[in-house]
Amino acid sequence: MTEHNARFEKITGEAEFEVIGIEVNANFDPVYDTGVVTTNAAKFLKVDGEYRTDIPPARCGSVEDDLAKEFTTILGHEGLVDPVTGADLSQVSWGGMLALMKARFNTKWNTPPEVPEPEQPEPESTDPVEEGELP
Repeated sequence: MTEHNARFEKITGEAEFEVIGIEVNANFDPVYDTGVVTTNAAKFLKVDGEYRTDIPPARCGSVEDDLAKEFTTILGHEGLVDPVTGADLSQVSWGGMLALMKARFNTKWNTPPEVPEPEQPEPESTDPVEEGELP
């Protein structure tokens, strides 16, 4: 059970609310190399360990971090790994996260969007036999 985690609120039996960060907004000032990251949260209902998809989550507040104060704070927890690569994330800082976001932006900005080739109409037949003009 999760009795020592403030993100969980026991209701009754095996029912609880779980607060999940569902939206992250980052405002970055490249001149001063600082910014603010705001994570907006919502409460999700869980019964018997399963999220109730028929009950919409309720927005319930946000957490805001000033990067100038938090820049060197290590965010990762012991044993936390990247779900795709398995890389150890226990030494990731706000600065490292920001570097990753900058790299993602640079890659996306420098990659031209894929534009589909316009479809070419089929040329009209000029064969009088195909047009049904000859006997």
